[in-house]
Amino acid sequence: MTPNPRQREMLAAIRKEPRTLRYFSHGWQKVAPNVTEKDLANMVKAELLHIVGGMYFLTGEGEKVLTSLEVAPIAQSRSYCNAQMVGTYQPPKWNVRPGADQHLKFKSRGQSV
Repeated sequence: MTPNPRQREMLAAIRKEPRTLRYFSHGWQKVAPNVTEKDLANMVKAELLHIVGGMYFLTGEGEKVLTSLEVAPIAQSRSYCNAQMVGTYQPPKWNVRPGADQHLKFKSRGQSV
């Protein structure tokens, strides 16, 4: 099994210290809990990880795979959005018809302060 970038980050986190499912399923990388649970189950099935007392540990095979993939630095998983902003947003200029602001000359009939 070749882990995807998210799974590689999970393996790297587990390499530092054993982790629980809760560590990955509660706010980690803004990924749905069922996705992280499925990723961990797939890595356990591929014998990259093993579970002891609810904690995920890296196996020798997982260490080999992670070491072989560390040739290039692993990019962080990204949160997707509509666009990437580089500067301050400038909305387009609206074309206003001549005389559109003539209503401002009339006094309001609303509550007076």
